[in-house]
Amino acid sequence: MLNIDLETFYKRIKKSIEVVVAFSGNQQYRAIIRACRLKPLEVFRGNIKYTPQLYKIWADEYGNTLNVESGNITLNDPVTPPKSKQTTDLFFGIPFNQHIEKAMRGIFFGNDFPEMIAFYGYDEYIRCVNVSGFGMVRISPLEFGLEPLSKLISGSMGKIVPDRYKNGVVVRVNNNLRIEDLFDGR
Repeated sequence: MLNIDLETFYKRIKKSIEVVVAFSGNQQYRAIIRACRLKPLEVFRGNIKYTPQLYKIWADEYGNTLNVESGNITLNDPVTPPKSKQTTDLFFGIPFNQHIEKAMRGIFFGNDFPEMIAFYGYDEYIRCVNVSGFGMVRISPLEFGLEPLSKLISGSMGKIVPDRYKNGVVVRVNNNLRIEDLFDGR
């Protein structure tokens, strides 16, 4: 993957992603792998083959992994090499409120105010921040879990709340939404 862009990379491994979907029986993996910018660990070990095969462990750009065999997400997985933590997001440096303007839909979790915010953009990538401390820190989409990510991507955003966010709220994004609106209770 060293000399190709992300879109070309996903076109080259499309059949391997289909193998993952067939093996796991989880149709959502097709969209989640791409939207979260997941790559097989073999990419970072130089063992990637562009012929259809099953890659069981997929890493994101934050050092987290998804095991497609078990469906388990491991945050800060020690098996991810340091070079897996390089962003491929061309828009990584722009202010997060500009991502909101370019988003199709969003979701946030929190107790009385948002702590974790995710937006699914027109470019079909998910961008997330944690706002529970001081300022905004970009975080991995995998921190939301597979079910909320699937709902965010598909647009069937009923109320999905992990146990730690009992008062979580799902927000539909429109062009008039500002980051401040999430804190105003609108």
